[in-house]
Amino acid sequence: MQSAAVEAYLSDAFLDRVKAAYRRALAITSPTEGQWAGHNERRADVHQALLDDDNKALRAVFVDPTTTDLYYGVDRLARSAVRLNETDDFVFEALRDARAQCAAYQIKRMQELVPTARTVVEIGPGMGRAAYYGHLAGLDYTTIDLPLGIVAQACFLGRALGPDALWLAGEDRIPQDGRIKLLYSVPERRFDIALNVDSITEMPAAVALDYFRWMAAHAAVFLSINHDLNEFSIANLAAGAKVWVRRPCPVWPNYIEEIFLMEPTRTPRLLHLARFRASMAIRRFTRGVMRRLPRFAPPG
Repeated sequence: MQSAAVEAYLSDAFLDRVKAAYRRALAITSPTEGQWAGHNERRADVHQALLDDDNKALRAVFVDPTTTDLYYGVDRLARSAVRLNETDDFVFEALRDARAQCAAYQIKRMQELVPTARTVVEIGPGMGRAAYYGHLAGLDYTTIDLPLGIVAQACFLGRALGPDALWLAGEDRIPQDGRIKLLYSVPERRFDIALNVDSITEMPAAVALDYFRWMAAHAAVFLSINHDLNEFSIANLAAGAKVWVRRPCPVWPNYIEEIFLMEPTRTPRLLHLARFRASMAIRRFTRGVMRRLPRFAPPG
């Protein structure tokens, strides 16, 4: 990064934007549940830096996020896993990681599926690598995440692309056009493609279902790359949706690539949730039976 870009990224102007967006998100979103509540305990120092009156502590986080667990739970670039030898290596390390190859594949795959696609929304984008490649490809890219997730993406994307590449929810005086939009709630607009990678099946069931119902009403196509090991699968979540493609993901071992043609669901939410929970119960029962079967197998 050149000095002018570093100065802009670490400036009070940009850090104040990030802090303001985080505080807006905290004020309107529900408390974090499940595993992310535990992850946030590890990131209490980042949370406090975002609430401080000055930017000294937050600037230190943005200089080298691996001194914190800002990325814990979504990436290895966290103090619990790795530390950088040089702070300037952050973007280099982020873009040489295997997840960067997967992110580049996601953009290429979406462009293959819908060559005319221009608008993309990604739910749970992690560090924001796919948004990075999508922006470089000229896509109108939007992400939706938890409050600290927005900060995590602002940290990477602001450093890799510069603060002017980002629009943070609530910035009424800054134009959205040509910028990656970092949101903490779902917008009322249509998208050509919705994307989720390695996250929606980790959410509480009701939250995941609400996201799926929103995607069904606001996106033409849904690309999912998730594994099948959690309490529910994408197949459970998307039961009844039109499957376009279902196959092992060619760049991410043990993950399933699923592509759906989306249509608004007419099933009332409570009924949809009841059916979803019933399918989860059947899944748990079936898995329990399959685990016990070897105990009853006749000796060879």
